[in-house]
Amino acid sequence: MGHLMAASTELRKRYNVTATPKLVIVKQNGEVITNQGRKQIRERGLTCLQNWLEAADVFQNFSG
Repeated sequence: MGHLMAASTELRKRYNVTATPKLVIVKQNGEVITNQGRKQIRERGLTCLQNWLEAADVFQNFSG
């Protein structure tokens, strides 16, 4: 249980989480795409998912 608390504390600090729930969208390397995921979903619905995928370069290894 101590390890989970340490991980939780580290993530809260890294991504500046001051309240929950909070949706932070990050690249695979941990770089923040947006720290306002909940707000973006409320305002734009799931269409923001495409923007996040593009920003994350998720399909960079699948070029033809």
